[in-house]
Amino acid sequence: MKRLAILRGEKGAVAVIAAILITVLIGFAAIVIDVGASYEERRQNQTVADAAALAGAQELPENPDAAVSMAIEYASSNGRAITASAVQITSTNVDNDTIKVSIVSTVNYTLAEVLGFSSGDVYAHGTAIVGSPTSFGGVKLMPWARMDEDFVFNTSYVLFRSNDPDTGNFQAIQLPHIDPDTGNVEPSPGMVEYADLVAGQNNKGQPLIAADVELHQLITTKTGNFGVNTSNALDTRLNGDTHTFSDVVDMDTKQITDYDCPRIIVIVTVVNPEGTQEFHDDDTLIWPTGTSEDVEVEKFNYFFIEDYVAKPSEGDYVTGRFIRVLSAEEAKFGKYDPSSGIKIVKLIE
Repeated sequence: MKRLAILRGEKGAVAVIAAILITVLIGFAAIVIDVGASYEERRQNQTVADAAALAGAQELPENPDAAVSMAIEYASSNGRAITASAVQITSTNVDNDTIKVSIVSTVNYTLAEVLGFSSGDVYAHGTAIVGSPTSFGGVKLMPWARMDEDFVFNTSYVLFRSNDPDTGNFQAIQLPHIDPDTGNVEPSPGMVEYADLVAGQNNKGQPLIAADVELHQLITTKTGNFGVNTSNALDTRLNGDTHTFSDVVDMDTKQITDYDCPRIIVIVTVVNPEGTQEFHDDDTLIWPTGTSEDVEVEKFNYFFIEDYVAKPSEGDYVTGRFIRVLSAEEAKFGKYDPSSGIKIVKLIE
C-alpha cells in the first residue's frame, strides 16, 4: 500500500512537472511565433511610416495641408489607414519643414492567449525633413554657368557657346578642383584644368572632381575661345553614351531614374554681384562681357547634355535640357532655401 501511494505521489508530481513544462514550452512558442509576428508587423509599419513621411515632405514647406493629405493617401494605399491626427507638421530649420507620421496596428496573438495575452498594439513613427543643398561638388559639377532664370522642364538651353558675338565670355567659370594626388583644393585658371573638369578626368586617367561650391559664393568667369577643347573633353566624358532625355528622366514625376548616366550633370546658375546687374530688353540678366568677372552662385541645377557641336566657323556649343529634381545625391543638406532651385527630402530620427 505504501509503495502504491508513493507511485501515485510520483505520478502526481510528474503530472505537475509536465503541466509546468507544457506551459513553459507554450510560452517559448508564443515568444517565437507571436513576438515574431509583432516584429514583422512593426517592420511593415515602419516601412509605410517612413515612405508616407517622405511622400508628404515633398509638399513642404509651402503646403502643409497637402503634405498631410499626401501622407494619409500613401499610408492608406499601402494597407495602413490613418487620419490627420496621426500626421504632425513641425518646424526644425524653417517653418513647416518637418513631418512625422505615426502608425499603430493590432496583432492578434495565437499561442500567447494561453498566457492571458490576446493581442498587442504595434507602433512605428517616420519623420522626414525638407531642405536644400548648401553646396555642390563632385564629378558631375561642370565648369559652366547660366544667368539665373525660370528654367522650364524638358526645355533645351545653350550651356556653352564658344563664338558668341555679344560677349567675350562663353558661360564658362573657374571652378576649384580637388588635386587627385594631394587631395588639396586648387584653383582652375587654365585651359588644362577646364578641359579635365569637363572630361571628368585628367590626362593620367585620374578622376578630376570639382571642389564644393557654396550657395552665394563668388565665382570668376573664364574668357577665351576653347570650343575644340570642350568637344574633345565631352567625347571623353560621354564615351559614346546614347541615352536620350526620356531614358534617364521620368517624364511624369520629373525625377532622375539613372544618376550614373554621364549626360546627367550639375551646373550653377548665377547672378551679377549686388549693384552690378545688367539686363537685356526682356529683363533677363546679361552675362559679363570682356574680361573675367565675378558672378554669384544662386542655384544648383541638374541638366541633361543633349548635344555638342565642334564647328569653329560657326561656333562650338553645348546644349542641354533642364531637369526639375526633388533630390540631390551630391548635395550637402541644409535648411530649405526656395532660391536654391533644388529640394531635398530625407528621413531623420
